[in-house]
Amino acid sequence: MKQYIYLLLGYCLVFAQGAMAQKPTTIKGWVTDDENNVVVNAKVSVNGSSFVITDTAGVFTISFPFYIERPKEVNVIKEGMKIVDWKYDPMNAHIHISLHATPHTLSGRVINELNMPVEGVKIAMIGNEKYTEVRTNNKGGFTMELPRKIVVNNYTQFSIDGTKVKAEDIVFFNNFSFVSLKTHARFKAFATHVMVIDENMRPIENVRVMVQGKVYKTDQAGEFGILRGGANITINDQSEVKVEGYEVYKMDYVDIDKYLYLHIKTHGSDVMMRKLLDSTFSSYTNNFNVLFNQLELEKQLLTEKSAKIRQEIEVVGTQLNRPDISTSQKASTRAYLTRLERTLVETEVGLEDAHERTKHILVQMKLFINEKDSMHSATSEKLVEVQSDKEIAEQRFNRNLAIASLAIVALLGLAVVSYIIQKKLRKQQMDLIEKVQIINQKNEEMRIQSENLKEVNEEVLIKNEELEKQKSVIESKNMHITASINYAQRIQSSMLPSISRIQEILPDSFVFFRPRDIVSGDFYWFSEQMIEGRNKTIIAAVDCTGHGVPGAFMSLVGDALLNQIIKLQHIGSPEIILSELNKGVRVALKQDQTTNRDGMDLALCVIDKEAKTLEFAGAKNPLVYVQNGEIIEIKGNKISIGGTQFADHQFSKESISFQEKTFCYIFSDGFHDQIGGEANQKFMKKNFFKLLHKIHRKPFPEQRDILEQTFLDWKQNKSQLDDILVIGFRLS
Repeated sequence: MKQYIYLLLGYCLVFAQGAMAQKPTTIKGWVTDDENNVVVNAKVSVNGSSFVITDTAGVFTISFPFYIERPKEVNVIKEGMKIVDWKYDPMNAHIHISLHATPHTLSGRVINELNMPVEGVKIAMIGNEKYTEVRTNNKGGFTMELPRKIVVNNYTQFSIDGTKVKAEDIVFFNNFSFVSLKTHARFKAFATHVMVIDENMRPIENVRVMVQGKVYKTDQAGEFGILRGGANITINDQSEVKVEGYEVYKMDYVDIDKYLYLHIKTHGSDVMMRKLLDSTFSSYTNNFNVLFNQLELEKQLLTEKSAKIRQEIEVVGTQLNRPDISTSQKASTRAYLTRLERTLVETEVGLEDAHERTKHILVQMKLFINEKDSMHSATSEKLVEVQSDKEIAEQRFNRNLAIASLAIVALLGLAVVSYIIQKKLRKQQMDLIEKVQIINQKNEEMRIQSENLKEVNEEVLIKNEELEKQKSVIESKNMHITASINYAQRIQSSMLPSISRIQEILPDSFVFFRPRDIVSGDFYWFSEQMIEGRNKTIIAAVDCTGHGVPGAFMSLVGDALLNQIIKLQHIGSPEIILSELNKGVRVALKQDQTTNRDGMDLALCVIDKEAKTLEFAGAKNPLVYVQNGEIIEIKGNKISIGGTQFADHQFSKESISFQEKTFCYIFSDGFHDQIGGEANQKFMKKNFFKLLHKIHRKPFPEQRDILEQTFLDWKQNKSQLDDILVIGFRLS
C-alpha cells in the first residue's frame, strides 16, 4: 500500500512540473503586398493579442496563450492597405500575411469659359488613361479611383475628350483631392437653376420650393433645374418664390450663370456645432464629417460664384467704356455694375467666414480626439495590464488546484502543502480584487475628467461667441476697405490709355501690365500730339515709389503732370519733359518743405515717324531695342524723378534712327526683380534681355503671352513682389 502511495505521489509531481512548464505559443511571420514586396511598420495582432510592428524586412514575432494551438484570427493595421489573405505553416510555426493597397479618390468638376458645368465629356489623366477615363455627370462632376502608385500634384495633366487641358485651366483644392478643369470648347450651357442656402451659405437639401405656381424639390446640393424640358419660364430676383417651412429673406439672381440663390432663415445656425461638441465619439465623427463636407461644398460654391461675378464685372466695365452707349443705358449698366460689386463683396465675406468656421471645427475635432485618445490610451493600458495579470493568476490557480486535488487524493499527508497553496491563492485573489478597485477608481477619475471637459467646452463656446462678435466688426471694416480699393482700381483703370488706341497708332505693339495688388504703382502713358508743327507719338513706362494704394496715388500725380507738360505746355523734347516732371513732383509733394522723398523711375520715348527718329530720356530705367539682330541698351540717367535730387537737375537725351525694322522695349523693374526658380533667386536683367532678344521677331500678341507665361513659370507658387509693366513696339 505504501508503494502505491509513493507511486501516485510521483505521478502528481510529474504532472505539476509539466503543467508549470507550459509556455505561451510563439510564431514568426512576414507581411507582403500585391507585388510580393515586404511591408514595414505594419501593426499585427493574432488571436486578439497585443499588436506588434513589422521590422525593415517585414518580419514580426508574436505570442499567444499555450492552450490555443494555432492562429484563428489575424488583424493588420497599415495606412492605405487592407488584409486580403493569410496562411499558417504548422510545421515551422510560420504565418504569411498578404495586404492589398486600397485606391485613393480624386474628385473634380469641368466648367466652360462662362464657369458653367459641362456634362457628358470624357476626362482622362494624361499618362494613366487606362485607370482614369471617366465621364462627367449632369453637374459637370466626376470621380476617379486611382491606384496608390499614382500621385496627384501640380504637374499632373488632364485631357477633355482627347484635348489636353492648359496648365492655367487646372486648379487643385483640398490637398489635391479635388480638381477644377476649364474647357474652351463650345458646349451647350445648362438651363436656369435655383439654389437654396441658409444664413451661413450652406445648401439646404430635400426641401419643397414653389416657383411661379410650380413645385420643385432640392437635391443633395441644395439646387434644382428650372428650365429642363423646354419650359418657357422667366426667372429673376423679382419672381414669386416660396420655400416650404422657411422664410426667404433675400433673393440673389446672377445673370452670368443663370442661377437664382434663395437665402433662408433657419433660426439656429449653431445647432449642428453644439450637437457636434456634446455627442459621443462615433456620432461626433459622423457629425463632423457632415459639417465639414457642407463647409467644403459651401467654399467651393462661393469661390465659383466669386469668379463668375468678377468675369461679369469685367464684361460690364467694357460695355461702360463703349462710345456708342446711350446715357440711359450707361445709367442702367452702372447700376447693374454696382449691384455686382456689392454681391462680390458679400460673396467674399461669406467665403472668409466659411474658411474661419472650417478652421474652428478642425481645432475642436483635434482637441476632442486628443482628449479621447489620452483617456482611451490610459484605460487600455490599465485594462491590458489587469487582463494579463488575471490570465496569469487564472493559469496559476488552475495548475495549483490540479496539483492540490491530486495530492489530497493520493496522499492525505500533503494536506499541509494544500493549505499553503490555498493561502497563496487567497493572496492572489486579494491582489486581483485590489486591482479591480484601482480600475473602478480610474473610471471615476475619467468620469470627473469628462465633466470637466464639458465645462471647458462651455467656456470655449462663450469665448467663441465673443470672438464672433469681434470678427463681425473686423469683417465689416474689411468689406468697406476692399470695396473702396476696388472702386479706386476702376478710377485708375479709366486713367490709363486704352490698348486699342495704342495699337491704332503703333499696330505692332503690346502692353504686359500685371499689378501686384488691386491698384498699381506702375502705369503707362501715351499720346499723339502736334508739337512745333510736327506730329509726334509719345509713350512712357513709369514705376512710382511703392505699390498698392500709395503707389496708385503717386501714379495719379505722375499722370496729371505728364498731361500738363505735354498736352497743355506742348513740350516735346524728352529730356525737358523729365526735367519739368521732376520740378512738378517736388512742388506737388512739397519736398523742399517736408521729409517726403517719394518719386518715380521711367523710360520715355518721343517718336517722329516722318523723320524716322526716336528720342529717348530715362530716369534710372533704360530703353532696349533690337536692330539687325543685335540688342542694344540705352541707359537712363542714374537719378529718379522727385526725391532727394535738386529741382533743376538736367536730364540727357539719346536719339536713334529706324530706317530698318527696330523692335523697342521699355519696362519697370518688377519682372527681372521677381524671386523664383529652383534656386529661389531674382530673374535678373541679363536673362530678361536674352528673353526679349529671343522673342522679338514673333507676333507682338504672342510676345506678350510668352512674357506672361515665363513670369508665371518663374514665380511658381511664390508671391508677386512688385507691379509688372513691359511695353513693346516695332518701328519701321
